[in-house]
Amino acid sequence: GKTTTLMMIAGFCEPDSGTITVGGRDVTRLAPQKRNLGFVFQQYLLFPHMSVWENVAFPLTLRGVGKDEIRRRVGETLEIAGLSRFGGRKPRELSGGQQQRVALC
Repeated sequence: GKTTTLMMIAGFCEPDSGTITVGGRDVTRLAPQKRNLGFVFQQYLLFPHMSVWENVAFPLTLRGVGKDEIRRRVGETLEIAGLSRFGGRKPRELSGGQQQRVALC
């Protein structure tokens, strides 16, 4: 039930019928990366070989955001999350709560 519904909203699977509307916008046929939605799994999947900064920057890179804009957004996001000083660390070097905040970024 709940997991399937969230997977459909995120675009990871399609509904058998009907439409998916988010913020008044039909997103049923949009690819997941075009939906402008975040999805955090219960086991937050961070890339262990990448730094915190790289993990936060990765989705922006996939979307083709420019390097200067990525630097600005990642810096701002880590600041808001209270993780600025951890940008160079690997996820395994963080507490569980810090890892969860990185996943939310």
